Amino acid sequence: MSRIAWAYVAGGAGEGRTMRHNREAFERWRIVPRMLHGITERDLSTSIVGTQMSSPILLAPIGAASVVTPDSDVIIARGAAAAGTPYVISSQGCNPMEETAAAMGSTPFWYQLYWSTDEGLVDSMISRAESCGAGALVITLDTTILGWRPQDLNLGSLPFTRGHGIAQYTSDPRFNKIIHDRADVATDRPKTRPSLGAVRTLVSMSKQHPGPFGMNLRSSEPRAAVEAFLDIYSNPGLSWDHPGDPSASHVLADRAQRDPSSR
Repeated sequence: MSRIAWAYVAGGAGEGRTMRHNREAFERWRIVPRMLHGITERDLSTSIVGTQMSSPILLAPIGAASVVTPDSDVIIARGAAAAGTPYVISSQGCNPMEETAAAMGSTPFWYQLYWSTDEGLVDSMISRAESCGAGALVITLDTTILGWRPQDLNLGSLPFTRGHGIAQYTSDPRFNKIIHDRADVATDRPKTRPSLGAVRTLVSMSKQHPGPFGMNLRSSEPRAAVEAFLDIYSNPGLSWDHPGDPSASHVLADRAQRDPSSR
């Protein structure tokens, strides 16, 4: 891995206390052997919220994994499918969910949702996930702001500002409407001489953004996409009383009615 990739993958926020506490908590779990059970063939299969699994294991969502390798989410999905292990597709993925879902084949998958401040985008993401065949939504609630990550900051790195991890957004029709509006406004900005760091960031944004690289370099859309994502990706005002949108509630209620175990 590059230094930037390793810092993002291995590093944590603050002084790393949460990472240490997570490892300490996991270390407290033990495997308890069962004696005289009379079983010669094990069956680890189970069902969770209506998803049948070969074992009680899912592959967790991993955001911005394209800092490690291109097409990261599709590669992860192929590995998950080969192992018959369900995958929770990341909201901060580097491939559109439709591509990742196709790579899963017949292996079940869920979709992780960051609840945006734009309700139309939330509805669109849920609709796309259901159309792809996602068996459940996994809503992330603990990232209301980006963490203070020293290893990334020491390298002047934040993958999202370089266009990594926003493919679910740039492939979404609602988000594209948002960035088109922003891109129109961006054309009115005063021109300034860019720094070398700014040029490198623009090149990275243009590589990650959908469409031809050369056209992206001349367009304001890649920058508008990153700015829009950073502004709206998470909703710190979310609560149990959040009204949401009737269409989104209908989708979730309909799924719960069809599968009571998903409630």
